[in-house]
Amino acid sequence: MLYKFKQRFFLDRPIYFDVAFSYTDVQEHIFEIKNCLKIGHQDVNCAVVDVLRATTTIISSLHNECSEIYPVISKNAAKIKARELRKKNIKKKILLAGEKDGKALEGFDLGNSPSNFERKIVGNNILIISTSNGTKAIHAVKEQENVFLFSLANLSATASSIMKPIMKNYNLLVVCSGREGKYCEEDFIASGLLIKRIISLFNKKEYICSDSAKASILIANFYKEDIYQALLDCSWGKHLIKLGLKKDLEFCSRTDWSNVVPKFKNGKIIVS
Repeated sequence: MLYKFKQRFFLDRPIYFDVAFSYTDVQEHIFEIKNCLKIGHQDVNCAVVDVLRATTTIISSLHNECSEIYPVISKNAAKIKARELRKKNIKKKILLAGEKDGKALEGFDLGNSPSNFERKIVGNNILIISTSNGTKAIHAVKEQENVFLFSLANLSATASSIMKPIMKNYNLLVVCSGREGKYCEEDFIASGLLIKRIISLFNKKEYICSDSAKASILIANFYKEDIYQALLDCSWGKHLIKLGLKKDLEFCSRTDWSNVVPKFKNGKIIVS
């Protein structure tokens, strides 16, 4: 499914794009953007990506009509959130999902393989998810007013949806989840692809890219014809293959099959 743009945007000032390599770098980037543009801390727009696999799994879940998702930063935090929700006598089924170092968490309903989050399982239910890097990246920007989640699955839909806050605050920080605070190539590729799609919506090329944003576009251009091969080549992709999860790479390499754009606010992810 290809998301078709119906509108082009006219800007009265340049938009600033930046990319953080990992959730550990986020606050430094936010500080720099808000000081450069003279805006409030909460006015730095964020798009979080974890191609392999957290944001792809979240998109898959919402695409299959999961009602809401709570990202947490640990297995214990997931159990605490589940108890908290159950005390509210919520009638919907509460599912626990997640992984640590790529391996499914013991005792949870689901791991982090996006193809397993089928409508018959997650439809109209609540999901609590904890992952090694993706959910930490989401929490790293929890103070921001506009936090969108994307992967290769919803690039074009995200580009269109995020234009409204971008036109208000003239910035976008793309947050790569990375791996334990380090660079991950697959997230960087997706970052460049998203920025390119957003730029394609401008009537004129009115934008400024940080060095990391420029580099993300360059690497996206290099891999754009064979994203699947890029996932096979990256270190985390090789790690997942060793765990017998090569099918996840195939699923996560698919581009623009969903129009769902998740948004994170007040500790919860819903469709924006």
